[in-house]
Amino acid sequence: MKEIKIPDINYKEEVKKCKTMEDVVGKNGLLQRLLKSVMN
Repeated sequence: MKEIKIPDINYKEEVKKCKTMEDVVGKNGLLQRLLKSVMN
């Protein structure tokens, strides 16, 4: 089983930056950035 590496991101600060749902789930949103960093 592969080890999952958690990206070094301050989640609370990133969430504070999100003003809309687009900021969270959009093309360049928080979830996309998190998934991209975990996949690499």
